[in-house]
Amino acid sequence: MAPNIVLITTDQQRGDCLGVEGHPVLDTPYLDQIASQGARFSRAYSACPVCIPARRTLMSGARPARHGVTMNYDTPLTLPTLPGELARAGYQTHLAGKLHLHPARKLYGFNSADWADSPAQYRLNRVSNDYQRFLIEHGQHGPDLSYANGANGNGWVSRPWHMDERFHYTTWAAECALRFLERRDPTVPFFLNLSIFAPHAPFTPPAYYFEKYMDMDLPEPVVGAWARIYDGAQRGHDVTAWRVSLKRQAQREMMAGYFGSIEHADHQIGRVLKHLPRDTAILFASDHGEMLGDHQWTRKRSAYEGSARVPFLVKLPKSFGIEPGQVRTELVELMDVMPTLLDMAGAPVVAR
Repeated sequence: MAPNIVLITTDQQRGDCLGVEGHPVLDTPYLDQIASQGARFSRAYSACPVCIPARRTLMSGARPARHGVTMNYDTPLTLPTLPGELARAGYQTHLAGKLHLHPARKLYGFNSADWADSPAQYRLNRVSNDYQRFLIEHGQHGPDLSYANGANGNGWVSRPWHMDERFHYTTWAAECALRFLERRDPTVPFFLNLSIFAPHAPFTPPAYYFEKYMDMDLPEPVVGAWARIYDGAQRGHDVTAWRVSLKRQAQREMMAGYFGSIEHADHQIGRVLKHLPRDTAILFASDHGEMLGDHQWTRKRSAYEGSARVPFLVKLPKSFGIEPGQVRTELVELMDVMPTLLDMAGAPVVAR
């Protein structure tokens, strides 16, 4: 029987932000476990490190020059998709979390979806996605409630999450994945994409994670003399600015929120790993990285390591005969995900 396949994706996670990468402060025990039981690719990249182009590549196996989008732009994807080809091969396919393809709620080959491209409520007094519906169904009412902390969805302002941890998007996405595993058809293999919005801004993990990293000696951003445009901390930056030089406290808060968001995601991923069948292949990656103040940049889009390099882990069933704990130095890119998973499933690999 073909293996079950789980594709776990985070949003905006740097390639160096794994414990097994030797990060000076970050703890990611469950992702490290995937690496130690499988293979870690140390030179994995997002060729176009922007949300929509990267996700179109991830879901189609096509480079941006072929799928036609190089910045965040809403247009339908007409190429064959990873979930669509796996569904054709007999897989039950499900999305839990973010897809970020246009138009919203188009399934693109998923048989079912718990879909939310963001925690945000895009229009006041209107439910925007399944996460917003979840909040309302559990008695959490208010205009754009998940952003009531005042942090911005593309900004550096960071603080702890303001509601109970069970209402955090990351926890919600993991529980949607667990509900799918409870209800799936046991007579066919499944493909599950657990697609977590974190650590994309707003950097607002639950208080435990934020406070843990605020109590640490956090690293300074790397700023080359050739890249410096500010000689000191600046006030008055737009909170979504691409170039910044923050006060040390604000820089620490941004890092604490970012690292805390990754560890929170890691712990929720751990919940899902516990309930996966033994014959499950796992691939973990992110769509792009985050500059986090390096070279006085934030966010993504730049062709620097912080923005373009992503984590990339693969764990296969024992029947594949792959030696665990490998660190592979071959260059890999997000376009490799679709053909790799189709090959694992024994499905035809579509031309890219």
